[in-house]
Amino acid sequence: MLRKSSRIYYEYEGKQLSIKKIFGICKKRRGRSKYLLSVNVMVGKGEKIPAKIVCVRNKKNKKDWIAFICTIPNCPKKRSSGSAESGGRLRCSLRHASPICN
Repeated sequence: MLRKSSRIYYEYEGKQLSIKKIFGICKKRRGRSKYLLSVNVMVGKGEKIPAKIVCVRNKKNKKDWIAFICTIPNCPKKRSSGSAESGGRLRCSLRHASPICN
C-alpha cells in the first residue's frame, strides 16, 4: 500500500509527480469498477524500476481511495485490485514470487 505523501515522487510520462498529482491528472473508471485507476510508473532515484500503481476505492469510506504498487508492470488488474477485498493484502502467485508486490 502506498502512502499518500506529497514528498514521495514517481516518474509518470517523464515527469516526477506525487501519487496525489497522478491520481488527479489521470482519468478514473466510473461506476462500480473494481479499480479506479491503473498507471505504469518508474520508481527509484538512480536505477529506475518499472512498476504499476493501482488505485482502488476504500471500502470503509467510499469517497476515499487506496493506492497499491506492484513491481510487476504487466501484473493483471484483477490480481492487484483483489487485494482490497482480501483485507488490504496483495497476494502474488508462486510463479511471480521473486519480484515483490506491495
